[in-house]
Amino acid sequence: MVFMDGDGTLWYPKLTKRDKVPHWVYSDPVTSRDPNKHLILTPSTLMVLKRLKRSGVRLAVLSIVPGPRDTAREILKKRVDHFGLRKYFDELYPVPEESDAKGRLMEKVLKREGISKKHALMIGDSYTYDYKSAARHGIPAVLIHWESYGAPEAARVRRKIKHLHEAMEYIK
Repeated sequence: MVFMDGDGTLWYPKLTKRDKVPHWVYSDPVTSRDPNKHLILTPSTLMVLKRLKRSGVRLAVLSIVPGPRDTAREILKKRVDHFGLRKYFDELYPVPEESDAKGRLMEKVLKREGISKKHALMIGDSYTYDYKSAARHGIPAVLIHWESYGAPEAARVRRKIKHLHEAMEYIK
C-alpha cells in the first residue's frame, strides 16, 4: 500500500510551486476563497498514479485538512476530484495538523487491512508530518526534498527524491 501526501507531493500552488510551503494557498486572502483554482499537479503525478494503479498497488491520500472530520473529508474529496484523481485512490484520509497524525493513521489502516508495514510506503514532502511520522511507526517513507522549505533534519534522510516519479524505485 502506498500512502501519498497531497500538498507539495501530488499538487502545489501554481505561483510558488516549491519555492515556499504549499499550504500558504489556503490562508492567502486572494487564493483562499477557491484554493483548488490556484493549484496544479506536480510533474509526473498522473504518470505515477496510472502506473501504480495498473500494477494493482493500493493507493491512499493522507493530507492535512484542518477542521471537523466530515468537512475535512469533503474538502479533500473536492480537491482530488478537481484534478480527476479519484479513480486512482482506494482511500482518502484527511488528517489534523499534528506531527504524528499521519503515522498513527497509517498504522491503524495497515492493521485493519492486514498489510505488513514493510509492504507499505509513505511518500511526502514534509520531513515532520510525512517522513518522520511514518518512520516513528516503522513504516518505510520517501521524502520529496526541497531545500527552499525543508527541515534541516531532512538533510540526513537517505530515502530522498526530487520528483514523485523517483519514488517508483522504492515501490516493490
